[in-house]
Amino acid sequence: MLSLRRFGTSLRSYQNVVAGRWSNSVAVAGIRRASTNTETNTTKRGVDREPLTLKAGDTLHGYVVTEVRPVPERNLTAVRLEHVKTGAQHLHLDCADTNNVFSVTFKTVPKDSTGVAHILEHTTLCGSQKYPVRDPFFNMLRRSLNTYMNAWTGADQTTYPFATQNEKDYANLMSVYLDATFFPTLDKIGEP
Repeated sequence: MLSLRRFGTSLRSYQNVVAGRWSNSVAVAGIRRASTNTETNTTKRGVDREPLTLKAGDTLHGYVVTEVRPVPERNLTAVRLEHVKTGAQHLHLDCADTNNVFSVTFKTVPKDSTGVAHILEHTTLCGSQKYPVRDPFFNMLRRSLNTYMNAWTGADQTTYPFATQNEKDYANLMSVYLDATFFPTLDKIGEP
């Protein structure tokens, strides 16, 4: 197994929070910030970023903030949100890490020991409606500036995370990951 130290606080903290009391979160993603340096047209990141000032009850991009909790042992603030229309849950970790980290996590509680969730984890990444190529996931590994890209199946959840320090790469990877996880082709062998 690869060491997670090189992937920064966001991924480690995400795994710790998901493994703990917030394990029913469906999606984890970064909140896009409006703090942009007008001279260089870049977003402030890392220690230069403007920390979030959200509180429970605030609304943001169709979400309502349900909880804001400092996590001092990880130097971050965890913000839990719920999408008003769909009920999708979102966990944002506000920290000084310069990685843009995104993940989609699904509850996949098994009904038997056939390993269906793990099989679907792999086949989900084999093409989607928007990206109908044979294996977009492994094509991205070669062409992306990612600092981390993976998928895994746990005892009761399946997770598709990635991290990158490049904002354009973040948008591209998020597009592929969201389409792959929500609109996989899952064709039978021999079908177009």
